Amino acid sequence: MSPCAITPRTGNRLRLAAIRTPAVLAIILSGFAFPAQAGSFAELSAAIDAADWQTADQIARELDIAEGSDFFQAYAKASQLTADGQCEAADPLLDAIAVAKPYFVPVHELSYYCDRTLGRFEDAIAELEKIEALVHTDAERQIVRQMLANEKAASGVSVVLYGDVTPSTNVNRQTTETELQGLKLTEASRGKSGISATAGARLTKRLYAQQDLFVAGVQEPELSYSTSSQLLTPALTTSIPLTFSLGGGARASVSPFLSKKFGPSSTEQTRLGVQATVTEAYGSTDSFTYSASLARQTHAGRAYLDGWNATGQVSWSHVVGPQTTTTLRMNIDATGTDDPTNSSVEASLTGRIDQYWQNSFVVGVEATVGMRAHNQPPPLSMGPNQTDRFIKGRLELSHQGLTIGPFMPAIVYTYQWQDSDNVFYRYQSHDFGLSLKAKL
Repeated sequence: MSPCAITPRTGNRLRLAAIRTPAVLAIILSGFAFPAQAGSFAELSAAIDAADWQTADQIARELDIAEGSDFFQAYAKASQLTADGQCEAADPLLDAIAVAKPYFVPVHELSYYCDRTLGRFEDAIAELEKIEALVHTDAERQIVRQMLANEKAASGVSVVLYGDVTPSTNVNRQTTETELQGLKLTEASRGKSGISATAGARLTKRLYAQQDLFVAGVQEPELSYSTSSQLLTPALTTSIPLTFSLGGGARASVSPFLSKKFGPSSTEQTRLGVQATVTEAYGSTDSFTYSASLARQTHAGRAYLDGWNATGQVSWSHVVGPQTTTTLRMNIDATGTDDPTNSSVEASLTGRIDQYWQNSFVVGVEATVGMRAHNQPPPLSMGPNQTDRFIKGRLELSHQGLTIGPFMPAIVYTYQWQDSDNVFYRYQSHDFGLSLKAKL
């Protein structure tokens, strides 16, 4: 289910006289192994989406017998109560479910809806922060982040700080080769080990709000540093995102933007464009996100790189079960320069799985494969145009019990490998870093 289009499910209006307290306690005290019948969870989700509460309860009981808890019955009942508008009755069940399986996104979505319905806006903000930490595509995260900023900026300016530090065996992403057709490559042309760092802030001011339409002003200053160049690179992005509902479980964001990167004495790069994103829910466990952008970019002193850039992304997120989520993402990035020889098109496919284990460890595994086609042959060649092929693997490891203030740190390892007709584009790198995400 998309966290950006959270509405109660419609269906038969069933009323509940009381919530079973033993069920709530059982959720908290029981073991939380993933159910043996993964397909039955899909059937449970389908029954909930159809508001077939009798079937949902029957399937939930079968799953609970296999697991030895009352988790699935509680989830089905909480979904029914929320659909019937009984958020006060659903609230204790939702809290207990979130304690039992904190990485189960549908529960946080239901809690966000109920918190807003009951006027508990601080709690709603906390649920959005959890959802932002759990989604794994930039496009979907962007809409959640904008919803979060709109909530926080209701009476002022929302400020979000971010940053990362990454030691790398090839920080400048240059070739690991030493020769080009017998000619020795200089040290300046080769990959270097080092550290890259980024720090920034996102300041959001709500400009207009009416029902489900929000308009905001966003300023995002950022500062980057690399030991390879030994330069601090400031950047500033100004955007005016419009976020609104499309109905039927879909939500959209349209954001004109202007970004500038600054060099030692002047602006190095300017980008002016617009980005649009749509996220749509298909039941309680699946969501699709579509994103596209178009920008005109100019480079000071490098007019041969001036031109247009267009990107597109389609992603599918699927909740396999209370402890497992998968994501599939397809990207395309096309740059058409005023000098056609510098144009290129890149396409990639990424798959990711996130698993929450009983011992509170959280593991995320991601793999990307892609290709980049250039509009000119590689250096010293009269043959076909240059083609790059690349793979990327990423491993994230965190533990729910290890936190820093409101954050849960994750150890991140990334491996990148690229082959190319152009020796200067052949490289590999091992990156190790630490990222911070919201504590659940």
